[in-house]
Amino acid sequence: MLTTIKIFLSLIVPGAGPMFANRYWAGSLVPLLGLAWVILLCITRLITFRYGLCLLLIGLALIHLFTFLNALKHINTVANVKALTHFFVLTAVNLVIIVGSHTYKAHIFGFAFYHIPSVSMQPTLMPGDIVLVDTWHYKTNPPHVGDVIVFKGGNNKPILVKRITRTQQSSANAEFELFVEGDNALRSIDSRSFGWVSSNNLIGKVDFVWFNFYTSDRILKNRLTKQFKKATPTPRESIVQ
Repeated sequence: MLTTIKIFLSLIVPGAGPMFANRYWAGSLVPLLGLAWVILLCITRLITFRYGLCLLLIGLALIHLFTFLNALKHINTVANVKALTHFFVLTAVNLVIIVGSHTYKAHIFGFAFYHIPSVSMQPTLMPGDIVLVDTWHYKTNPPHVGDVIVFKGGNNKPILVKRITRTQQSSANAEFELFVEGDNALRSIDSRSFGWVSSNNLIGKVDFVWFNFYTSDRILKNRLTKQFKKATPTPRESIVQ
């Protein structure tokens, strides 16, 4: 029974297998290896490509699986207070890394996920889409016409997602002013209503759709280019949550 519990805990907590096999240093390295793998893909910006995210998840799964299987035959069947203490410390370390990485991923790793709840960017972005946004892109690149961006609405308005259709550079400084529109022009409130948007309000560039809550045919969709249609807006916005 004790061995079964240890195997179960080893499956759900990365590094627990080596801990229960009395390989404490090996167990403590597992979450650090996972973090290093995430950092590597973020620094190289592979994470901003469709299959970079898959590579990230596969790499984390392989690190966990390898260490689990390697430690499986060595798991101690006897109750061990020291191993249990290390397990709780390891669990706390994993939680800190997971929660910290999720909370600060936009700043530390340069990407974030956003939910699309409305129709103003149809057919490019659909309600229920979860998109990956490169939050570092505009630190080294100027905004271009055609980019699909996430930005702060300003004046207590929600975060929005639109497409850049025009740009102009301020003569006073290096800032850009952006004219943004929804691809579904008849159902979008955009720069035709609230005017130009400062590049200071940019959060990042939408790279691809990770998946959709309501349909499976949107997985890893990255065709975000589109010809724009002009129309009079009606009261609908693509608000990112």
